[in-house]
Amino acid sequence: MKPKSGTWLLTHRPVWGFGPRRRTVNATLQEALANWNGKRPDGIALALAGHIHVVEVLSFTDKRSPQFVLGTGGTLLAGKIKNNLSGETIAGRRVAYGRSDHRFGFALLEPAGNGKDWAATSRDTSSAKLFDCKIGGGQIACD
Repeated sequence: MKPKSGTWLLTHRPVWGFGPRRRTVNATLQEALANWNGKRPDGIALALAGHIHVVEVLSFTDKRSPQFVLGTGGTLLAGKIKNNLSGETIAGRRVAYGRSDHRFGFALLEPAGNGKDWAATSRDTSSAKLFDCKIGGGQIACD
């Protein structure tokens, strides 16, 4: 598999993510990445998933593509996980930046002005802004 640069991977279950019991949520997909040293193939800039009924924003110290979990748009929310996930370890890799949010809502992803990066705005069910994220260069950071 050789995706074009800037490709997004959309899956129901995240490759990396924290469940409410602090366990890795998708060992099967992580194992499938063994041919790429546990990372997604080059070219994938961002992974988007749901499944866990919280928001998780994760970027990694080893520069693997970031993971955005957007699971707050439907049924009951999952159990709370800690808000600051920076420094945590998942699948043997350290999270460079990580946060979670435990409120119903949705996210808008829009291209940034430079044509390569993206901006994500997390909103609650009344469309009020919860937080903003910048996605680019293999990293995510939010305010």
